Amino acid sequence: MSGGCCSRLCEEGGRLIMRQRSGMAAAALAFLLALSCTPALAGSTGSPSEAVTPTTLDKQQGDDSPQAVSPSSSPPTSSPPTSSPLPTSSPLSHTTPMPSSPTLDTAGDADAVQARSSTAWTVSFDTAGGGSVGRQTIPDGGQASRPSPDPARDGYLFDGWFQGDVAYDFTQPVTGSITLTAHWTKGDGHWAISPSQGPIAGGAKVTLTPPAQRGIRLSQLSMGGLHSAAISSDGNLYTWGDNGAGELGDGTNTNRSTPVQVKKPKGTPEKFIWKEVSIGWDHSAAFGSDGNLYIWGQNGRGQLGDGTTTKRNTPAPVDKPQGTPAGFTWKQFTLGDLSTAAFGSDGNLYIWGNNQYGQLGNGTTTNQTRPIKVDKPQGAPAGFTWKEASLSCNHSGAIGSDGNLYTWGWNFSGQLGDGTTTDRHTPTLVNKPQGAPAGFTWKQVSIGWQHSAAIGSDGNLYTWGQNYRTQLGDGTNTDRHTPTLVSKPQGAPAGFTWKHVNLGDWHTEALGSDGNFYIWGSNENGQLGDGTNTTRGRPIPVSKPQGAPAGFTWKYTIPGCNHTAAIGSDGNLYTWGVNGNGQLGNGTTTSWNRPGMVNFPGAVTPTSVLFGQAKATGITANQDGTWQVSTPKHEPGGVDVTVGWSRNGPQPDDHLQYTYIAPQYQVGFNSKNDSCPTPTGMPPSQSVTQDGQAERPYPDPRAEGCLFDGWFQGDVAYDFSQPVTHDTTLTAHWTREDTQHWSISPDHGPETGGTEVTLTPPAQRGIRFNQIRLGYNHSAAIGSDGNLYTWGGNDDGQLGDGTNTSRSRPTLVDKPQGAADGFTWKQVILGGWHSAAIGSDGNLYAWGDNGSGQLGNGTITNQNRPVLIGKPDGAPKGFTWKQVSLGGFHSAAIGSDGNLYTWGYNEYGQLGNGTTTNQNRPVLIGKPQGAPEGFTWKQVNLGGWHSAAIGSDGNLYTWGDNQYGELGDGTTTKRNMPVQIGKPQGAPEGFTWTQASLGEHHSAAIGSDGGLYTWGRNSESQLGDGTTTDRHTPIQIAKPDGFTWAQASLGDGDSVASGSDGNLYAWGWNISGQLGDGTTTDRQTPTLVSKPQGAPKGFAWKQSGLGWYHSAAIGSDGQLYTWGNNGNGQLGRAPSNAWPASRPGPVGFPGEPQTTSVCFGQNQEQGTCLAAGKDLKPSPDGTWKVTTPPYTPGLAPVAIDWTQDGKQQETDKGNTYRYLSIASLPLTGGDGMLLLLAIGLLTAGAATAAKSRQKQARTTGSMNTSHK
Repeated sequence: MSGGCCSRLCEEGGRLIMRQRSGMAAAALAFLLALSCTPALAGSTGSPSEAVTPTTLDKQQGDDSPQAVSPSSSPPTSSPPTSSPLPTSSPLSHTTPMPSSPTLDTAGDADAVQARSSTAWTVSFDTAGGGSVGRQTIPDGGQASRPSPDPARDGYLFDGWFQGDVAYDFTQPVTGSITLTAHWTKGDGHWAISPSQGPIAGGAKVTLTPPAQRGIRLSQLSMGGLHSAAISSDGNLYTWGDNGAGELGDGTNTNRSTPVQVKKPKGTPEKFIWKEVSIGWDHSAAFGSDGNLYIWGQNGRGQLGDGTTTKRNTPAPVDKPQGTPAGFTWKQFTLGDLSTAAFGSDGNLYIWGNNQYGQLGNGTTTNQTRPIKVDKPQGAPAGFTWKEASLSCNHSGAIGSDGNLYTWGWNFSGQLGDGTTTDRHTPTLVNKPQGAPAGFTWKQVSIGWQHSAAIGSDGNLYTWGQNYRTQLGDGTNTDRHTPTLVSKPQGAPAGFTWKHVNLGDWHTEALGSDGNFYIWGSNENGQLGDGTNTTRGRPIPVSKPQGAPAGFTWKYTIPGCNHTAAIGSDGNLYTWGVNGNGQLGNGTTTSWNRPGMVNFPGAVTPTSVLFGQAKATGITANQDGTWQVSTPKHEPGGVDVTVGWSRNGPQPDDHLQYTYIAPQYQVGFNSKNDSCPTPTGMPPSQSVTQDGQAERPYPDPRAEGCLFDGWFQGDVAYDFSQPVTHDTTLTAHWTREDTQHWSISPDHGPETGGTEVTLTPPAQRGIRFNQIRLGYNHSAAIGSDGNLYTWGGNDDGQLGDGTNTSRSRPTLVDKPQGAADGFTWKQVILGGWHSAAIGSDGNLYAWGDNGSGQLGNGTITNQNRPVLIGKPDGAPKGFTWKQVSLGGFHSAAIGSDGNLYTWGYNEYGQLGNGTTTNQNRPVLIGKPQGAPEGFTWKQVNLGGWHSAAIGSDGNLYTWGDNQYGELGDGTTTKRNMPVQIGKPQGAPEGFTWTQASLGEHHSAAIGSDGGLYTWGRNSESQLGDGTTTDRHTPIQIAKPDGFTWAQASLGDGDSVASGSDGNLYAWGWNISGQLGDGTTTDRQTPTLVSKPQGAPKGFAWKQSGLGWYHSAAIGSDGQLYTWGNNGNGQLGRAPSNAWPASRPGPVGFPGEPQTTSVCFGQNQEQGTCLAAGKDLKPSPDGTWKVTTPPYTPGLAPVAIDWTQDGKQQETDKGNTYRYLSIASLPLTGGDGMLLLLAIGLLTAGAATAAKSRQKQARTTGSMNTSHK
């Protein structure tokens, strides 16, 4: 289509306004039509730099047809009523710009070309340094074939074949020998990146250099109602303008104001190119190099020919007509506003689409959704064929092999040229022009909205039909019902003839034999391009662009509905006229009344940059044409950088290589303790890759007379499971060994025993907890000594101490059976009633409840000591466990192979293996659908009945129960395989998830923006958003500017998180005071957790954990604090601890030593106790009291058996007790004097007692005698 403005009104035609429809009067219809038609621009002037008020040509939503355009001035009385329906342009045939015929011609190949003479021409190809291409010999008027494949030249990209600066259009007729020259662009067409390596932390600035700007130009053009199209010199197809029906073919319905590349059809070969394009009102079609005809856009009248009325926004092939012979192909085609026509290789003309006025020529008014054959004219001679056709909105025309012109369809304004205004449903002969010479024939035809034009064999141009916009070019505005001679241009040379004609809406354009292009008719929208809005009744030359160089000429022009396009001798495309939908392609929607250049090729713009699957941020343009981006965080190693980019639409992604270099941080070890000598065996510093983990040195260092307490940062014990993100120095803490013995007082007494002795325990060690985890009713922590301690409920053996006895104080967990020397615990995690930990040997151990196989040892038997979990089937050699998480009754862990394994209870699909079957051994979880190559799991976290994990792509995946939306996928549908959670609304570019935590039925995660997001159940305000409304997608928790969240933990109906300010915040259910604010009041938003009483200035929380109803945190003073429910001793506080459970209270650790027995005297050979102390009991001050037993005089070794933190300690044998004999006298010295004094006192006491008894006897006897 070279133009054309069709609509629902177009289908009804002028008659619509002459009858009532739906009760609407003709006058009202006329008024509506007047409102919808082209606005007046009369009297205004403009240029490419001046805006012209555009005509309103917007389509109604859902309408598959154009809207009427109202004239700005009243038509003459002889013309149709003022509410003339939207005009269409002509010719809707070939749509190729002049001088090639834009109409259909059966000459599809060299053998079928209708030669204008017996002359043949040579087309030569100058490859300008590329590989040689052979010449072509073409009959006069035939078409050259684009060489295939394109020539190649090292280091260059082929831009196409040119004549001078103008891209050659291979649909043009060859009328002389020509040489086509290859144009090239130096480069490889790829982006470049610099530098090509950077830190894994991201944030590095890299420069992206785009491919060189190509020398591609547009060649073959087609203008439609509100959109435009062109094929470029490299064989690509570009469209722009309106796209409401998908007519641009770019897979969207988005209007474009600059040329956008049309997607190549699915399944086409790599070297596929476009050969020819034609467009209608809101549908489009093009020939491909594979020989197929493709079509797309609106299909409400069946104009796509696929048997449906379903529109398409990408090209689809047109089916062959029913009954056509084998090997049938389409040869040439043209589009009307709502119809399509094409010649087949069988020589027939086929047509389909809208047929309300018989414009399909098959004798009916029934729309056709598949190609049907156009009937031959009545009385046509034998062997008659159609040679050329043109379509508009509601009428059609074609030239036959007899040289006659035939038209059919709507004839309201006499546009059929048969001398009547009667519609025709079959081809009808057009009258020969008055005075036409003998043998006159028609050479080329173009059909417009309500006017028609054709060039005769006499070289004259004839027009007929509607003329109230002077579009007939005869100097009047009188309609003509038969062909009327068009005036020759003023000043035309002698012998001037017309070579080609194209019709627009209400304007006409034609090529003269002088090589000039002429234009006339309506100009309300500046479509004549002469800088005015003045209608022209006679041909005027098309104006040159403002500032055009000397010698500039037009090479091709073509009109659209109310806009016009042309290619200049400089190779550029120029457009002018109406532009409400961006159909001029100049990046605006402002109309222009002078030719304005279309910038093509457009600028190169990156649309997205991915490093692996992580988005780069901060894409900004540099002044030198390069682009800058900031790299995202990524794993170390090489990564594919995918550059999504656009140049006149999306281009194929480019792929670059970038290497992430992990910074190596130094973890140093030193010792600072003036009370201990310089230690030996101090470990060397470790070089740790960023986000890696330091290894706890083995063996521990030694210092004479001192005990090693562990490695610390300040007062806080270092957690070796944490990632290293900077250079770190760890300091050895020590306790003097001489303070680690019991002492007794007094240390002597009589051999008879009975002396109460005070036992003073060793001084408390400097061991501290470095990791804290909480379960349903039990707690666990790893100490700086590498040991594991547990306390709280123990019904299922979840404390791992070999019993089922609950503990109210931290109790040492035995190391696993067979553990190597130097074994320490690295990470501990607690579930509902089971526990697990990873050891320094890389193995995973579990204990506690196992009713659903959650221990992963292949049984469903509970265990009260750590048992080894077998490695997964098929695990690689050297496999170790890296991170573990436990839920209510299920477990998960990530292995050193980057895979995720789960086991345990699975009713809700929480294992993520696609089933709901319990598993008692680790099973592999598949990678998420669409996961990138090299995907690994980085972090896993389990809730009561659901699971979540973060992948190496920075995305968060969830699965399991979803009753309350806890999976965050916007539904309440449970999932048995990982599903990706969308980014939060308003998340910044490059957003990733960094940490996740799950509760019973709610979830939380921290993003790379430092924000905390929650979702799921909210009955207790556990989401912290100030409501009790469940959320099915992540919502951000309010925070102050500059504040970021560091760590989050979730419980049943409560949540806790630490902030960048060092404070701890809690919210939700507070029935047991677990929020730590000193109350039992529920909180709907984050509330500050109280700091411990007497906390030093600058105190901050370093690590926190949340159980079902109790909480814990490690402070910057190195102490562990707990609060909340303590029904099973899960707070671990000392019995004397008077702190309220609703505020953080310290857990005394190491615990107070407990004496179990004291032996005074021992058989050294048999190791048996000869005299056990009596009445052993603790004192409130932490000391113990014991009563000495009788023993042989002399020094007796004292053996004190004791425990600490539930673990039997080495018997203390560092004390002696001296038994004093009552029979021996002192020689000298204090001991002898004491013994003498004791004997004297005993003797005196005995004498006194004897006297008293004698006196009592006497008195008694006297009393009895007296009584008697």
